Amino acid sequence: RSFAVADEAHATLCYGTRGEGLAPHGFADICVGTLSKAVGAHGGFVTCSRDMKQYLLSTMRGLVFSTALPIPVIAAASTAVRIGTGEEGEELRRRLHANARSLRS
Repeated sequence: RSFAVADEAHATLCYGTRGEGLAPHGFADICVGTLSKAVGAHGGFVTCSRDMKQYLLSTMRGLVFSTALPIPVIAAASTAVRIGTGEEGEELRRRLHANARSLRS
């Protein structure tokens, strides 16, 4: 069995109109990312359908880290996502891409 997996570790909050990354909704069966890059926290995430979640949990239970993140980390990540998906995030993405263009030229 094969699945399409998108690794959005470097795209989360940096690409997309609202920081949603590069993989459009439904593009991949599984989308993985990290909270340690643009989000500025630690931990990671997996997004997928309910059916895929059940499949992953039933076949890879030993690889699933089940300890909850500390509340301050969740608060920091939540705040970063709120900022990154709002108007301030749009401005931050514009500055990020302008700086990247400047460095490439």
